[in-house]
Amino acid sequence: MGKINAHCQKNDEDCIQQQLKGGTGIILPTRNLVEELKKLDDMENRVDDLLKELDVPTIKVSFEKLLLSVR
Repeated sequence: MGKINAHCQKNDEDCIQQQLKGGTGIILPTRNLVEELKKLDDMENRVDDLLKELDVPTIKVSFEKLLLSVR
């Protein structure tokens, strides 16, 4: 299989079918996923709290909002 585009144009059936075919058979290890995500979230929150406690200037950016602003 050749290179698959990251994004398909609306109604580009060939591209869409390549995306569907490329995603078939993928196995994601999810055994401890929820616990791991909670742990990572806790770690991030502790860093945020520490930065605030130390008066370190920070900027909060939403990846989704950032991505939408680029389009």
